[in-house]
Amino acid sequence: MSDETQVKKYVLVDAIKSTAQIFAKANINDKEGVRMDTPRLVPLRLQHVFSDKNGKQRKTRFKLGAKDIFMDRQIRTDSEGDSIPANDKYSEEERYEMYFINGVKVTSDAFVQSFLDKDNNPQREDFTGKNRGGAGSVFKELDEVAIANDENKFIFDTAKALTKIFEMDLTEVQSLVALLFGSSYPTPARLQECQNLCAKALEGNEERINLVLNGDWGADGEITVLLNKAITKGIISLTNKDNFVQMLKAGEWVDVKMVVAETFEQKEMLFKQFLASAEGELLKKDIETAIAEPKQNSKSKK
Repeated sequence: MSDETQVKKYVLVDAIKSTAQIFAKANINDKEGVRMDTPRLVPLRLQHVFSDKNGKQRKTRFKLGAKDIFMDRQIRTDSEGDSIPANDKYSEEERYEMYFINGVKVTSDAFVQSFLDKDNNPQREDFTGKNRGGAGSVFKELDEVAIANDENKFIFDTAKALTKIFEMDLTEVQSLVALLFGSSYPTPARLQECQNLCAKALEGNEERINLVLNGDWGADGEITVLLNKAITKGIISLTNKDNFVQMLKAGEWVDVKMVVAETFEQKEMLFKQFLASAEGELLKKDIETAIAEPKQNSKSKK
């Protein structure tokens, strides 16, 4: 192996990270410690049995001083082998080399990197073979260049989405408020309020950023926007009467659909499904027509 090996960094996968609060103290007498997201030391297995990506059964072992990570070569006693017995005990140094300290392993050692390679280690998240030793995913290689590129793209997409929001007119951005927050969300009447609301909703949310950039809201999105407009204008109510959706017609609240549901969210979902169906097409058109007409005043509430 080449002596000029690049430094590689490996990190624990999220599933291994502790969900409990862990504190490390520099001195046992200290009253407080430094909070850590992962246990200080996490050991990897020093030996693996697996089938590689070509179906060949392999056995690897981490033994310092060996020329190769594969055990069949380590135990050979000829010039091609290392003459290391199959039952050779592991040293403390070998065990320490396979520790992740504070969730990270950094190494430029070619032998260590070979043992941690995606083709050779079943504990690696992107392992290419078939695990036969029961080892689950514990770590992954950290590609800092790829991470930097992904972060750059995320920031760029965020900027594009924000620009798009602040170029929207009132109708467009009110529709976006409905998509981001739901059909029953009270949509502001002012352009700037809607823009600010949508811009804040994008913070760190890739799904919402892509929704703005793609502009493809789908049939469900169109129904959500329609219902939001109807509720905001005061021509549809999901709350006036239990198990019914009502519509304001000629100043009177009229039952237009029975919707039996245990929660408001379930009632809203079922009514949206109805409007998207062939059965609800006529009511959907009535709502679209009512939205386009001047706002009515309610004479009474049932």
